[in-house]
Amino acid sequence: MKNNLRQSLFTLIVLAAPTLLFAGGFQSNDLSPRLQGQAMAGDGADAGDVTAIFINPAILSTITKPEVYVGGSYDASRLSMKNASAQHGQFSGAGTSDLLPVTGTSTSQSNLASAKILPTFYAAMPLNHGFTYGISFTSPWSYQTNYDAGSVVRYMAQKTMITSYNLSGLLSYAVDNQLSFAAGIQSQYLEAEISNFDGAADGASATTQPSTTGADNMGLGYLLGALYSPSDVTHVGMSYRSKIDYQLHGRGDQYLLRGPQASPADCSSTSSSTFNNCHTNVQMGVTTPSVLNMSLTQQLTPQWQLDFTTQVTFWSDFKGIDIKTPDAYIIDKQVETSWQNAALFSVGSNYQLNTHWILRGGVGYDETPTISNTRDARIPDNNKILAAMGATYQLNQHLRIDASYEHAFMDNQHLNSTVNDGEQRAFPDAMIPAPSTSPYQANQVTADYSGSADLVALGLNYLF
Repeated sequence: MKNNLRQSLFTLIVLAAPTLLFAGGFQSNDLSPRLQGQAMAGDGADAGDVTAIFINPAILSTITKPEVYVGGSYDASRLSMKNASAQHGQFSGAGTSDLLPVTGTSTSQSNLASAKILPTFYAAMPLNHGFTYGISFTSPWSYQTNYDAGSVVRYMAQKTMITSYNLSGLLSYAVDNQLSFAAGIQSQYLEAEISNFDGAADGASATTQPSTTGADNMGLGYLLGALYSPSDVTHVGMSYRSKIDYQLHGRGDQYLLRGPQASPADCSSTSSSTFNNCHTNVQMGVTTPSVLNMSLTQQLTPQWQLDFTTQVTFWSDFKGIDIKTPDAYIIDKQVETSWQNAALFSVGSNYQLNTHWILRGGVGYDETPTISNTRDARIPDNNKILAAMGATYQLNQHLRIDASYEHAFMDNQHLNSTVNDGEQRAFPDAMIPAPSTSPYQANQVTADYSGSADLVALGLNYLF
């Protein structure tokens, strides 16, 4: 019975591994300074690697001594825009206005992205009776774009930021020296900030600063993993990381007219002098998607190891960002996505040069979840090709140092997007028009985008 279970699991993973699906979006795969040197190939089956336990917690069963790992990645992403043009229309309570051209100080921008540092921490502790406990601290979701305040696209997008920090407790159980299972709890902090200009686009009534919303909260999820080793030189792994649903809470500022906020500036006032420019409570509904990882590592010789990974991210879980400002005049906005499930496929290898040095490299294909006819200026993502290299230096029997470099080439794209935005609030004051059945405003943007990224990572591994 046990042998049949092992064979079934091995067959399932091997058949699934060649499937080409993948990630992209606002997902970060900067989870291991060691494995990033081979484009994360084999990350769910790399036996003995503590930096892989967030990908597949069952790898904990292959760690025989206590160890800790501290590292980080510096992500210098570049995303440029040129040839941008935009039209904007503001809807009134009685009807709608035509879309009019947006003027601005820039129709191009050399870099919309921001450099960031993403931390990693791992610890593993073998216990009795086949159990091993582990802790991981990572940032699996991270993204930011910033448009100039005078950009012609400012009514569709100005700043978009999503950042997460994930602390997971993990426990694995080795059935024997071939088969292991594991589970874990994710405790994840998520922060989001969204801004864009509202109101009239041109003329004396045009706003001079954007409306902003920012919110954060904690969420809980789980991880599951399995590792099967039919021999000492072959390891296959499968893992699943659950989606996490959030209700984020925070504050924001709404600007619909030129000029400062009135006093009092609280949007809860129904006075016609304060509801246009004011402070407001913010609620955001967000779901980070679930992730399925299938990996294989094969030791070809005592020096050479070959690694494969297919990782599917279920972006159908992510419906967009639902922004509610219940006290303000615009009470509801939606960053709609209609994204599709996507995947990362990578292949890599590492070579034991001598007792001190391990060299590695890899390539990958990162598929975007965005769809051309619904893609907007907030996350103008596209497919990427990844190329990576790295090394491990064994300083002594206790300390190892990892370093890696990865470059991502993003496909160029042309954006042509139209977005309707904003549900209006009804006020008892007769001077304030009642909302129509139409959205508050509409935006149409065309632009050309190109991008790339350089990622440098360092890590220290201490074995007790």
